[in-house]
Amino acid sequence: MSAKINERFGYVSHAEEKSDAPAINSGPCGPFVNEFYKAWNARFKNRVKIAFVMQN
Repeated sequence: MSAKINERFGYVSHAEEKSDAPAINSGPCGPFVNEFYKAWNARFKNRVKIAFVMQN
């Protein structure tokens, strides 16, 4: 699953790291969460609910 996620969202370079890191780990994760939400709810009876916690 992680390979497919990284294929879809790509990688980003960070100055402090020697290799590229998955873009999904760099935020914002909203586009991934939206796709997960739609895919899960299309497949399963127990629907998932997503909430974001944000600070000022």
